[in-house]
Amino acid sequence: MLTHICSDGPKPDSFFRNLCPAVHSDIEKIEANWRSGRYHLQKINCASENSKGVYCLQYDDDKIVSGLRDNTIKLWDRKTLECRKTLTGHTGSVLCLQYNEHVIITGSSDSTVRVWNVHTGEEMNTLVHHSEAVLHLRYYKGIMVTCSKDRTIAVWDMEEPFGLAGKHCVKLGRRFFRRVQTSVHKLTP
Repeated sequence: MLTHICSDGPKPDSFFRNLCPAVHSDIEKIEANWRSGRYHLQKINCASENSKGVYCLQYDDDKIVSGLRDNTIKLWDRKTLECRKTLTGHTGSVLCLQYNEHVIITGSSDSTVRVWNVHTGEEMNTLVHHSEAVLHLRYYKGIMVTCSKDRTIAVWDMEEPFGLAGKHCVKLGRRFFRRVQTSVHKLTP
């Protein structure tokens, strides 16, 4: 039997087969509401003096976290749509992000991955490994995987809850597979 990894662990295929009718019903309701005009659209104005677009986002019941082309990460209140915090530190567009109850992890065209405290917005760590833009990242159960325009995938050993413990990663490239040392810069004492 095949299993799929979800946020709370592996799920058997039967879970998804049973879930499918409910998802299909929800899609039909959304489409019917859209066609009949039964929806309430709210907009967040992400524009700043330098802002030229939003590249990525994630949200939950309390907040929306967005990565912008102006090198910032903005945390928005989900109910009021007001900006709670603006995180600065990247020197290139924020292309990807993921957060959990402890940290926000962001990847940028400046080729770095940064770890932020989700509650305070403080930058906790900077990961310097990729040589070009970090295009995507995923974090799950102590492992983070990043991919880059430099044609590599890096697999990081992470330590819960506050960031990067491992100082090595596996680098996968076109014609090589090797273990490399990386530098992790602690930005807090």
